This record gives sequence, structure tokens and C-alpha cells, in this order.
Amino acid sequence: MRIHIGVLFLLIGCLGVFLSSCSGPPRRFLVAEASLVRPGMPFETVTRRLGPPDASRARPTGEREWYYYETHLRFWHYVPLLNLLGGKEIDALQIVTRGGRVVKVVYYVPRS
Repeated sequence: MRIHIGVLFLLIGCLGVFLSSCSGPPRRFLVAEASLVRPGMPFETVTRRLGPPDASRARPTGEREWYYYETHLRFWHYVPLLNLLGGKEIDALQIVTRGGRVVKVVYYVPRS
């Protein structure tokens, strides 16, 4: 059985694209991590588990809001031109602290 060399390269190229779509940075699962954070927990413990926050802000009440975000991309986001299809999902975790201790934990999925 003879296979045309162009078809062979096309198949190898497609295989490479599909295999590369499986790679990428490790995913964080904020919903699982949110279940580990409890009110009253020192924020140092939170940063040891989750790392530094992606964003933070101070409230006028003296509380601080800490935000963790995770973007989940579909396989086509790694393929040129197909990445224009959109469809990414974002998870968010808000942690409110007062006096260095957690007072509120909220996991949500912002609307895009």
C-alpha cells in the first residue's frame, strides 16, 4: 500500500496539533481549593496552600479582598485561527480578611 508523501505529512501535522493541545500549564481547581479555606483561618495558611493572590484591594471598613482566578481554555485556543472561536471559562475565588484572618470565602464563575 502506497501513501502519498503529502498525505503522510498532513497526518503527522494533525497528530502534532492534537497532541500539543493536551499539553499546557497545570490546572488549578479553585472550587476544590475554596472548600479548604474556612472562616477564622489565618491568611498565611491560605497563601501557603494557594500561593499569592492574583489581585487584591482594601475596603474602607479595614477588610481586604483577595482574588484568585483560573482561566480554562479549550483545545482550539492553542490552534492558530481556531483560537478566534472563543469559549474560555473563568473561575474566581474571593477571600475577605479582617485582621489577618479569613471572614468570608466566595467561589463564583463570572459572566463573560
